[in-house]
Amino acid sequence: MPYTELSGLALRLDAAAVEIRCPGTLHDGARARTLSRKHGLQFQSEGEDAWRVRAPAPAGACPWALKAFFAELGGFPAPYPEVSAPVSIPAAPLVSCIIVVNHNALFVREQLIPSLFANTHAQAFEVVLAHNGAADSESILAAFGGVRCPSGAVSVAYNAGAKLARGRYLAFFHDDCVLDDPHWLEKCTAALERGAAAVAAEFRRLERIGGVEVPALPVAKCVPLLIRAEDFASAGRFDEFHYLGYEDLDFTLRLAQLGKRVEAVDLRTRHFDGMSSVLKYCPLPGLAALFAMSAVPRAAILRRFREFAERGLRRDGVDYLRLALDAQLFHVLMKYREFLAGIDSSAYARAAERLARVLERGGDPSSILARFKALEREHEAALRAAA
Repeated sequence: MPYTELSGLALRLDAAAVEIRCPGTLHDGARARTLSRKHGLQFQSEGEDAWRVRAPAPAGACPWALKAFFAELGGFPAPYPEVSAPVSIPAAPLVSCIIVVNHNALFVREQLIPSLFANTHAQAFEVVLAHNGAADSESILAAFGGVRCPSGAVSVAYNAGAKLARGRYLAFFHDDCVLDDPHWLEKCTAALERGAAAVAAEFRRLERIGGVEVPALPVAKCVPLLIRAEDFASAGRFDEFHYLGYEDLDFTLRLAQLGKRVEAVDLRTRHFDGMSSVLKYCPLPGLAALFAMSAVPRAAILRRFREFAERGLRRDGVDYLRLALDAQLFHVLMKYREFLAGIDSSAYARAAERLARVLERGGDPSSILARFKALEREHEAALRAAA
């Protein structure tokens, strides 16, 4: 499958240097030339189509100068100071930051973890890494510790991290976000003390299910989502039926069903939605390092994953990616059908009926997910063989 606008983005790494080739459609070459001088980088133009930037690489694939260059090029804050492991862990942390690491371990090490340490001032906190089956997370596991979750399910990984956590509060993070707010924890805990059961920095709205328009359902995203540890346990944790999404919708509805309020909190964050999915399904040589240096604009990440989602994972003409997503949505609608009927007596039922008809060709939701997982493993093995 072609990489469209990412086709010209490439990284070359050797013992002496890191070189990145970038198409002009992703980043303006004239501005890149100016900033390269500021950051002491070698710059080479290839006309209007592309440009190259080069830095010495004595310490690996993500030199500080390149991270600073791409941060400024993308309009982001300067990179946060690197965090050396092992890290001293407080005996009684106030908050446990639980990060599910899928295929984006380098970004977590270079961007997310440093942002946590830089912006969590005067607070006792711990980082709990849940390594979700990706082989490339072993190095960060060795450095920072955590728990292995070979199932590959985000819901299972979050729950495993929560079991290991010792904080009064749990803050759940995707592995493709960065904190830029030095008061994030104070803002979140203040909202909880005012009566919220949980707080989230980002909400989505699900307004259409199975082609049926429904009253919008809020989805609290884990970028981050913060909740008291005892409230997370009493709510039943994340539903481990879910494999590739919708665990956040399920948990948001669970809290609503219990009469709990989930409040939006205004935090400065960056969410590069879809990094792990692109690395898992559509890998490009050097892409993990490019992500870790924030060299890829968010729009290009989203575009690449949408291309894959449109194609799907097919066998015998059946798109099991689409079926797996629909199976999980159907599971949510059945699980909360009485609660949802209290919001709208017919819309969600019509959506469930539509999904049930779609799923008929694949069988029950559990068997669809099982077949999708098997097909996904074959897909990943084929990608590794091709590399």
